Amino acid sequence: MDQATHNRIVSFIWGIADDVLRDLFRRAKYPDVILPMCVIHRLDAVLEPTKATAELKDGDVTTLLAFQGAELVGFAQVQLKAAPSCVTSERPIELHRFYFLKSAQGQGLAAPLMHSALEAARELGGLCIWLGVWERNPRAIAFYLKSGFVKTGSHAFIVGGDRQTDFVFVCLLGTEVARAASEEVPSK
Repeated sequence: MDQATHNRIVSFIWGIADDVLRDLFRRAKYPDVILPMCVIHRLDAVLEPTKATAELKDGDVTTLLAFQGAELVGFAQVQLKAAPSCVTSERPIELHRFYFLKSAQGQGLAAPLMHSALEAARELGGLCIWLGVWERNPRAIAFYLKSGFVKTGSHAFIVGGDRQTDFVFVCLLGTEVARAASEEVPSK
């Protein structure tokens, strides 16, 4: 990947953080719990250029991009990673990231990207795909349920010293549940 493409993707990810995450935390009164700078600091650590480059080159991480016309509006990442204990299926693959700009949400773009993520998980040898989603993100939770995921548990994570909860969702690959998510993909 050339430097210009890398910079474009990293810039887009920062745009997602600015466009989606800050507003999500604001709606949930998150500033009353923790300074938004803790979130920005965490994103800064995740998006360190060497880490982002390593993720994009890692054969165990698949990065998928979503476009609306020529504009990059969303992305997803699936990766081989140890799953929490509430994921009991064999050969789990993590849906590590799944984000869209607010302006692209509700435009029918998420289902095709989810279909691609399910396919990428299969290509990585997975029999199921799992994800963690913040318990106070009802829009994302509704989308994952609609896409065939089921809640299997939860796990805690720390943001700047504040304990938060992610719900853990799983979708079995190669089942009717997984196929139902891909049926929503509009034909080209």
